[in-house]
Amino acid sequence: VVSTQSTGMIQLVVSGRTITSQSVLPVGNLTGIVAFDYHVRTKRIIVADSHAGHIASYHHDGSDPKILISSNLNRADGLAVDWVTGQVFWTSNSDSGSKIEVVNGAGTARRTIIGKNLEKPRAICLDPVRGHIYWTDWGLASPAIERSDMMGGDRTALIGPNSVTWPNGLTLGKAHAGAWSNTFFLASCSQQQFAG
Repeated sequence: VVSTQSTGMIQLVVSGRTITSQSVLPVGNLTGIVAFDYHVRTKRIIVADSHAGHIASYHHDGSDPKILISSNLNRADGLAVDWVTGQVFWTSNSDSGSKIEVVNGAGTARRTIIGKNLEKPRAICLDPVRGHIYWTDWGLASPAIERSDMMGGDRTALIGPNSVTWPNGLTLGKAHAGAWSNTFFLASCSQQQFAG
């Protein structure tokens, strides 16, 4: 899935090729796309739009828009869909407090998973098979890459604090190796095996 910030278009791509001519998501006013994910089972794209101030879900052809979150949404910098349960997890930053939240696919049962000891959580990815959430925190005081269970318990710092500088992006591979990118201070991409 590819997003273009300036036009607000989202396009589905497989192995570098566009799936169909219908793959551009024909939804207007998506000019603040900050994060998005694709739920394969439901064929829905979930988008965090900072300009509109909401998290929305669209069928992959752009039809059937559903606003999942529209109130009390601080800047949602990262977003991930649990492909098993359909829940949507996101990182949220504000001066009044940063947190990681979750909502079900219908936009109800919203709750905070982690609401303490976060500076600027950014990227987020999930491993629902092992029951883990992974995220980056790119705060200047204690940048880190952390993990918890899907309910926010058993929290542990995998890298850091202060062993990484501005971790921005994060992804998991099949062997549970994490790759992340650093920005601003040092442009690089790194990888590490995450145990368990």
